[in-house]
Amino acid sequence: MNAALLIIALAIGTSYIINHSKPKYAWITIVPMTFVGITTMTAGFLNIKNIFLPLVVESATRVQGMVNLVLIIIIMASLVIILVEALPRWVKVKKD
Repeated sequence: MNAALLIIALAIGTSYIINHSKPKYAWITIVPMTFVGITTMTAGFLNIKNIFLPLVVESATRVQGMVNLVLIIIIMASLVIILVEALPRWVKVKKD
């Protein structure tokens, strides 16, 4: 999930722009971050539903399915945590 790294990098870039530069230019990183974030999370949910859960159901591929399922859930949860922590700080700086 290289897109997850891209989202994190864009969130860091947005934080830097808002805190150290002109916040009016934050849209330059927010727009691609939003697009990549939505597509990555959608792909993650579809992978869980269509690929990893069927692997978990079959006994021959249960371990592989569980490993993939757990890892993608960790990655998706990490993205949500990073964005949930960053958004209020961006709004706070923007209001000041």
